[in-house]
Amino acid sequence: MRFSLAPTLVIAALAATGTIAVAQIGGTNASSKTTSAGKEPRSPDGKRYLSQPLVTSIYTADPSAHVFGGKIYVYPSHDIDVKIADDDLGNQYAMRDYRVLSMDRIGGPVKVNGVALDVKDVPWASQ
Repeated sequence: MRFSLAPTLVIAALAATGTIAVAQIGGTNASSKTTSAGKEPRSPDGKRYLSQPLVTSIYTADPSAHVFGGKIYVYPSHDIDVKIADDDLGNQYAMRDYRVLSMDRIGGPVKVNGVALDVKDVPWASQ
């Protein structure tokens, strides 16, 4: 069976990266938290995002969206806050793993599932 990615699915994937520097709410371990993509989270300085992120409980970037069994799965990389000031080298980003986000429909509640791949599971990766 072949699935077709609708243009709205591409928009949903882009929404996940539209705001890479999302304000982190809660801890860095947000397994099984659910949020609504329809809400309008604000940046730390109160500005409205151009495109709303799918989740605000973790930092995500570079998503890959897929449909399996009629359910939407988004696989973003996950950065943790390392408390380093922004610089031109990107040292403020620390990608530790890839997460799995899932939703039953575009615009529906988004579930932050567990870790799909952690850097510690890649023998040749040091960080």
